[in-house]
Amino acid sequence: MGLTCANIADQEFDIKDEPIELNVTYFRTTRVLAFDFDMNHETGFVAGRILNNKLEDIYDARCMLVCYSCGSAVINAFTNEFSHHKLPLFGAKAGRSIRALNTALVYGKSTHANGIVAIVFAGEDLHLYMDNCLGFKEIGLEMLVTKTEGDNIITEIDHKPATEVYSKYLNVKPNKYFVHNVCEFPLIFSQDDCILARVPFACDDDGSIYFTSGVEKGARFRLSYGNSDNLFNIIDQSVQNLKKFKTEAIFLFECGNRVRFLKDQARHEPDKFREYRFCGPLWI
Repeated sequence: MGLTCANIADQEFDIKDEPIELNVTYFRTTRVLAFDFDMNHETGFVAGRILNNKLEDIYDARCMLVCYSCGSAVINAFTNEFSHHKLPLFGAKAGRSIRALNTALVYGKSTHANGIVAIVFAGEDLHLYMDNCLGFKEIGLEMLVTKTEGDNIITEIDHKPATEVYSKYLNVKPNKYFVHNVCEFPLIFSQDDCILARVPFACDDDGSIYFTSGVEKGARFRLSYGNSDNLFNIIDQSVQNLKKFKTEAIFLFECGNRVRFLKDQARHEPDKFREYRFCGPLWI
C-alpha cells in the first residue's frame, strides 16, 4: 500500500529528483490483511460496515493502518462503523505536491483518487506501542466553531470571521504569508480522548480558513503554540519508551506542518528515532 505525500519542504530539501520511496517490512508470524474501498462506488458508512463484518472474523486483530484520499466526512463515517472494536488506528491522508500539483492518490490493490486502503495486522504474538508526539502547548480561552462550509472550512469562530482569531490574539493578518505565520499556532481539538491539531493551509477574503482534515460546527478548541526545544524533548521521551519496548519496526508518520514549523531543524525529528539502533526497519 502507499500514498502520495504533500511536499512543503524548501527547495533544498525537495524530493522531486527522488520522488518515490519504497519500504518493505517482513513478518514471521503476523498476518497482514488488506482491504480496498473505492469511494466513487461506496459510502463511508457502507465501507465501514463491510470492514466491521470482516473484523468479526479476525479474532486476533491488533491494530489497523488506514490511508485515504477521500474527504474527512467520509473517513469519519468509515471509522465510526467499527470503532467499537477499539482497534488502535494509525496512518495518514494522501497529499499533493505544492510544486507538482499532482492528484492526491492512495494505493492498494488499485489506485484511488477517492478511496481508502486499510491494513489489519493480526497475530496473538504481535505487540505494539503507539505514541502521538504533538509537542504543542494549549493557551488562552476555549473557543467555538460557529459556522463551517463543507467538511474542511471554518467560516466563523464565536460568530466572527475565522481569521479574526489570529489577528486578535496573534496580530497575524490574512495575507500571502498567513500560512507560514500561523504554522506554530495550531488549533487544538479533543476528540474521543485524542488531542488533534488543525493548521490552516489557506485563507479566504471573507475570513474563512481552510484545513486538510475535517472540522465540525459546534466543536470547541484552544489555540496552541510550538517550541522546538519542547517538541524535541517529547521526541526524546518517545524514543526512550521505544527502547524499553524493544521494538522490531517503526512506522513513523510525520506532520507536514512540523516540517514548515521546524524549518532546517526538521530533519532532526526522524534522526532522533534513527539514533537508536532498532532491531528492524524504520518506516517514514
